[in-house]
Amino acid sequence: MTNRFWPTREEWAANAEHYVRTACAPKERVSNRPADWLATDELAEARALIPAILKAARAGLNREVASLRAQLGDIPKGVGWYDWHDSLTAEQQALANRHSELIDARRSLNSEAKRALEEHNTVDYLLFAWGQISAAAARVDAAQEQTDRLDALQYALAERRNTAAQAALRDAIDRATARRNSDEGWAEELERRAGIEAGPRVIRYPA
Repeated sequence: MTNRFWPTREEWAANAEHYVRTACAPKERVSNRPADWLATDELAEARALIPAILKAARAGLNREVASLRAQLGDIPKGVGWYDWHDSLTAEQQALANRHSELIDARRSLNSEAKRALEEHNTVDYLLFAWGQISAAAARVDAAQEQTDRLDALQYALAERRNTAAQAALRDAIDRATARRNSDEGWAEELERRAGIEAGPRVIRYPA
């Protein structure tokens, strides 16, 4: 026998909402498939927007990177970059920082654009990829019309999934609350506690 402290029936019932909220994140209660929250034509539109955004953003990033390199001269890599950066004037440091940001944006643009076009994406993965693509394009004011539309689709995907997740959470709370306030639910809880108190069952097989 164990010597556990168990909450009273009233305490157990009052803890229903806390139990449900901490069991998992709301989004885990609903589908993580983009096709469940965006129509087929909306997903197709997003996929069609990405190549145009990629082309315009990459061209803009390449132009500005080249311009900054022309102003800064040779830019060392690795640990030498920090000593080089410290030797610059404040104005040059601002240009060097901008150069680093654009390089990161270009790298992110290329990788996330490729991933965004994969067939089997989750909602979270797709939201992140679309966000990175839009952010990279925004750094050089490229493809504004296309990125605005991609952002709208990104918002719709997130909002629809979130709305459903909150509804699923509310439903789970209501069901847990009703169960914990019922005689049947309390009987099941007592049975569960008794099983825990009894400890693991040992199955003995004949020799």
